[in-house]
Amino acid sequence: DLEGRVVGAGGIGPFLNNQYDRCCELQKMYLDAGQRGKGFGRSLIETLLQSARELGYEYCYLESLSTMKQAIALYEIQGFKKLEGPLGASGHNACDEWMLLKL
Repeated sequence: DLEGRVVGAGGIGPFLNNQYDRCCELQKMYLDAGQRGKGFGRSLIETLLQSARELGYEYCYLESLSTMKQAIALYEIQGFKKLEGPLGASGHNACDEWMLLKL
């Protein structure tokens, strides 16, 4: 029982770029390490993506680190496709994985 504890968080926000209109960015998605593998991450990302659709976004972009293998696998299960490079100027200079999902 989690007793009302926050075990994860994330958000979406508009993402301006020159290739895709109506694009948002999946931002700051985190999950408590002790709660991974229990379905919370999947539930969180599905909720965020549904919100993005309801807000009228057509694409969702994210940046991550290649060392975050569980996160990358979760994104791929949701349908995100890897890109060759960054889509725009996000300011996340340390990231080396870029992904896009058509909502």
